[in-house]
Formats: sequence, structure tokens, C-alpha cells
Amino acid sequence: MNGNFQKLSASHIAAKLKIAASANKSLMILCHQNPDGDTVASAFALKLMYDALCGVPRARCVCTSEGAPYLTHFYRGQESIAYIPGEEKKFDLKISVDVASPKQLGKLQFLATDVDFMIDHHAMGESFADYYTVPTASAAGELVWSVYENLMIDGLPAMPDVARLIYAAISADTGSFRYSNTTPDTMNIGANLLREINGARDGGESASEIARLLHENTTMGELKAQRLAIDSLKFAADGRLAYIIFTADMLEANGISELDIGGIVDLPRSIEGVQIGVTVKQNRVDRQLFRVSSRANGKANVAKVCATLGGGGHDKAAGATVTAQSPEEAEKLIVEEFSKALI
Repeated sequence: MNGNFQKLSASHIAAKLKIAASANKSLMILCHQNPDGDTVASAFALKLMYDALCGVPRARCVCTSEGAPYLTHFYRGQESIAYIPGEEKKFDLKISVDVASPKQLGKLQFLATDVDFMIDHHAMGESFADYYTVPTASAAGELVWSVYENLMIDGLPAMPDVARLIYAAISADTGSFRYSNTTPDTMNIGANLLREINGARDGGESASEIARLLHENTTMGELKAQRLAIDSLKFAADGRLAYIIFTADMLEANGISELDIGGIVDLPRSIEGVQIGVTVKQNRVDRQLFRVSSRANGKANVAKVCATLGGGGHDKAAGATVTAQSPEEAEKLIVEEFSKALI
């Protein structure tokens, strides 16, 4: 972290939200570009809590890009998270969740200097506001749970839909509590959420249905993307590095959207003998920009590699955006850099 920003705690965040709500301030909650389950579900959990504090809807979740189709199941109280140009002028307070650096806001980077505080769990990043950051947390959802706990201590009633959203956020970033970032604290939080969800009996989604929507709900576009990924899979370093390069032309020729390939990064990592799996996506507008997503098995650390490329993340899951004159140049760079992290 850098900059002259104040380190916050869950109690600080809860107090700030209560003060803002008592003053009837409106709240914009920013998600990162190419949103995943953690950023979206965490944002909507915060929205529901803030709306409850205000007594009327006063918060909106926003992203530079629309969510993946399966994420719409977790929207609460609004139709879309797609940013509307100029709408930031309507909000008194702005916060971000699961955003490690201004770059992760995409086209909304210009709003970074207006963010009042950020909630994040990434070990490597760039603070751009007062921050509540816990790198050991499996997901931003864990931090939002702590805020929820503090608000309930101060009188906020239990809100089963908030519990469902936090459960979704954590499940998304832990692969349904399977990944190495799952800790005893993660399981304890999950147990508390399960008690609230199972005890609600209000007709809302069960924990198993949340897991199904997140991890077992594939669109036809995603199936097409998986087939293209398998056909395009490449290996390096004696099979320890597996990677896929999605060029803009490939996506257009096959009628595949960027959202369709969001979860493909887990495919190369799942192959026997692979230590690091990487997907590279060429930007359709600026074709010299390539989005890199990486996952690691065993002792390999992809966060350090992505940090050298201007990105960041966790030891086992990280990303970056690189500049290259061609897909071939981007491929050469990726193979060279990630091969250094192989054990």
C-alpha cells in the first residue's frame, strides 16, 4: 500500500455508514471491471445494509462493464450494474469493494480520487483512498461480513439476503470453499452464514442453490468458449505452464463475448502436471492491450509475476494488463515471465 491514506477497520466502516445514513447521504459502490462474484455480491450486500440504515434505497452498485449473466441472480434492488455516464454527480459518498488499484476500475479510473474508502483483500495493490484491507481474507466478502457483524451489534436486524450475498461472495473466491485461500476463519464465517440462511425460511436461495448458480451454471456462450479454449491450449516448460491466447479475431469469428471466457482460466490450471495456468485476452478496441489472468497450483506464486507486469492479486490467483504489438509478442512475454515462477 502507498499514499497518505488511513487504515480502517470493520468498526470504522460500520460507523461511517451509519453516520452517512443518518445524514441521508446517497452512496455509490464501485465494483472492478470484468466483475466476478466476490465484487458483485459484496457490493450488493453493502447496498442492502446501507438501504436498511437509510430506511429507503439510497445506494447503487456500479461497474464499467455489465456483470456476467449468472451474476444477475445476486442483484438486489436494481436491474443492472452498468455505469451510466455522469451518474456519479448524484452521489454524496463513493466506496469501492474488491478493487485493488485504480486500474481495476477500468474506464472508471477517473473516479478513484473521489472514493471515500475502499474495502479489499488483495495482498498486492495500490491504495487510492482510506482502506480496510485484510490480505489474509479469502474474499472481500469476509470483510463485508465483519461490517455486517458490527452493524448488527449496533442494532441492524439480521438480513438473510445480506447473508446470502456474503456467502456467494466468499463461495465465488474460494471455489465453493475448495481453494487454498480458504482458512479456518473462512469456514467459521461460512458456518455463521449457513445458520442465518438455513434458519430464514423466507423462500430465498439456499446455500446449495447459491453454489449451483455460481459453479454449475454454464451458458451456451461459455460452452463455445470452453471448446475454443481446448482447441487453442498450449504448453511450455515441459508441461508445467499451460496457457491460452484469445485474440480479438478469434472471439469475433466464433461469436464469443468477453464474459463467456471469464472462468476459462481455471481450465489450464486443472490439467495434470500443470503448475501455472494462464489466459490472455486481446482487447477488441485497443489491440495492443492484453488482459492476463493466472492461477497457480502447489508452491508457484503468480502474484509476484503479475506485480512485475503492473498488476497484482494473490499467490494463487492474479492478473495484469500488458502491452504488446501482437498476440505473438504477448505470448512470448507471458511464457518468459511465468516460467520464472515455476518450482
